[in-house]
Amino acid sequence: MATHENNTGDESVEAGPSSRAQRRRDADAYAKLAETIARNKTSNFPEPIFGPRVRDAIRDARRMVKGARSRQIRRLAQLLRESGGIDDLVHAMAGKTPGQMQDKIREAENERWRERLFAEGDSALSALVVEYPDADRTRLRQLLRQTKNKPGAPRAKRAATSLLREIRALERRDPETPLSVSEDPSADVIEGSE
Repeated sequence: MATHENNTGDESVEAGPSSRAQRRRDADAYAKLAETIARNKTSNFPEPIFGPRVRDAIRDARRMVKGARSRQIRRLAQLLRESGGIDDLVHAMAGKTPGQMQDKIREAENERWRERLFAEGDSALSALVVEYPDADRTRLRQLLRQTKNKPGAPRAKRAATSLLREIRALERRDPETPLSVSEDPSADVIEGSE
């Protein structure tokens, strides 16, 4: 990178993104990212980083062919440049924004509750009802029974999925109460066994 001497003569200051080579590297990185996004079929883009204009440009680029597509990808690259730094956008595409990380943690906790319910049965169900008083104990017990009757059957799989949905719904109703599976000493046994 080019360096410029300061007025004092003994300190060097990097030219940063104002150098032509750096601007070119940044433009190439945004173009590659735009091309990747346009080819990717995922429709889940984080809200704060990918605003409505960027989402519309992505949809348009996926719909277009040949020359129009390449123009749209260049437009998408320009919109990406305006929306944030390349590192932030790459992290968002990889699912590493703070909101996405929080969602992954929350989902892992929900999965732990479900696994604990499978392993411990009624004692875990009692702990869940204590944690979430508005939980429908009868419905949860019914789903647990269905999963244990014939473990490989389609009905048992549907019941396991429904059980996870019920746990998610409980967590959404009371977001300030954390899912505290790890506070229970028996939860560590469940995590280590898998």
